[in-house]
Amino acid sequence: MKSVHGTEPDMANYDCVVDLLGHAGMFDMVQEIMKSMPMKPDAIMQKSLLGACKIHRNFDLGKKAGLEVIELAPDDHAGYVLLSNLYAMANKWDQVPKLRKSMLEKGIKKPPGCSRSRVYCWRHKAS
Repeated sequence: MKSVHGTEPDMANYDCVVDLLGHAGMFDMVQEIMKSMPMKPDAIMQKSLLGACKIHRNFDLGKKAGLEVIELAPDDHAGYVLLSNLYAMANKWDQVPKLRKSMLEKGIKKPPGCSRSRVYCWRHKAS
């Protein structure tokens, strides 16, 4: 972008690249990009990474991303739900009710019919 168009990539550009590479299962490249970015990864990027990790069954990286999402956006239901689903996929059934209980204690509810992709789209439509 910089060399061809003279434009510095912003967070939305990095979010898209991480989402694409993550869904392609290219986690080494994702981690390289996230480390080399001039800004700290945001909750949207971590949610994209978490979703990709669930698809490709990358539990360790997904758990790390999920905990980051919860730290960066503690009131967002998506991080809790995605991480809970990742725990279930990895047969870490003891963690699922703990995470769901944490949501309830904080008064966080998942709106019916709201998926991760919708949350992602709402964020980018608003910006």
